[in-house]
Amino acid sequence: MFFLIKMEKPISLSKLRFVIRDELQTLDKTSKMELRKKYNKDIFTMNRKQLEQLRAEIKHLLEQPIELRFHQLLQNQELNYASKNILQYLYPKERFKTSLVSKKGKTIYDMNLSLLQTIDLSDTWDVLSFIQFVLPRMRFLKKLDLTGRIKSFGDNYCIALNNALPHLNKLTVLKLGDNLLSRQNLLLMKDGFQSLQNLKTLDMAINILNVDGVSLLLSIIAELPQLEVLNLKYTFVISFVNKKKIQIFTIMSRLKHLYLDSNYLKSQDFTFLDFMPNLQFLSLTSCSIDDTQMNQLIKHIQSLLHLEILILNNNPITDKSIDLLLSFIHLKILGIKNTKVSISKIQELKNSMTVYA
Repeated sequence: MFFLIKMEKPISLSKLRFVIRDELQTLDKTSKMELRKKYNKDIFTMNRKQLEQLRAEIKHLLEQPIELRFHQLLQNQELNYASKNILQYLYPKERFKTSLVSKKGKTIYDMNLSLLQTIDLSDTWDVLSFIQFVLPRMRFLKKLDLTGRIKSFGDNYCIALNNALPHLNKLTVLKLGDNLLSRQNLLLMKDGFQSLQNLKTLDMAINILNVDGVSLLLSIIAELPQLEVLNLKYTFVISFVNKKKIQIFTIMSRLKHLYLDSNYLKSQDFTFLDFMPNLQFLSLTSCSIDDTQMNQLIKHIQSLLHLEILILNNNPITDKSIDLLLSFIHLKILGIKNTKVSISKIQELKNSMTVYA
């Protein structure tokens, strides 16, 4: 009697590499770094034996008790892609509102979550309960990324964040981009914003703030003594021509980095730059700036003696505009990709500064 044994076809080498690449993404940062240091090779240059050995180690790490993996993340004091998945597994939405107990009977506080300094919850699961019940406990938090997490969820998120922010007195970086936030949303978070006395970077890109919303935002954050970086990309800022609205920038003299990309700015709008003497970086990518508007811009940035980086990508400027910039001896980097500036003029610029074209 003969028995036919069906042999499983081994996975192809190329597919194995992609499988391992995906599995690596589920590991915490520390584990990934240790594996990279041990193998010191890119997975796409490894042979089959090395790949199978690496995959076995990954499998061993993934089979560790989930609480142990979470503790390893906490030791690194950084919440990354892997720990988002762990949090979602340990603390489903319904548990936040009760005892915050995991499957092993431990609470989130037993996990020393309050020791985290960085948390990235961008583009992840519904985080309302996390903001309400856990975020206020994270007293050592320095960086919080909620990019794309508040949009479409209504005012409850804004109210919850407003209540949590006063507890985060060590926060230096706050990212709230791509949330469709409006002026009304900002009003709901006013007190929370004003409590962030150590905040250095605020990212509000891709929100429907409009001129009124931006004006309100600037008035809200005016008293933040450490704020140096403000990202207002794609916030539907159409005009700052109203004198009252321009005046609000007088209280932003501490700013060093300003992003206004993808906002249509009229020539007279550049008046607000007169109130930012410490500006070192200015990005005006895709702001529909032509030679006429550039002439107005030059008038306002010539007094910015600390300005070292100017980004003008995707604007229809020509050599005429560049001639005006040649006298700016303090300018070190100029971005003019996708413009109408000639190659000869770019070469001339490279004699005095670094040019990205």
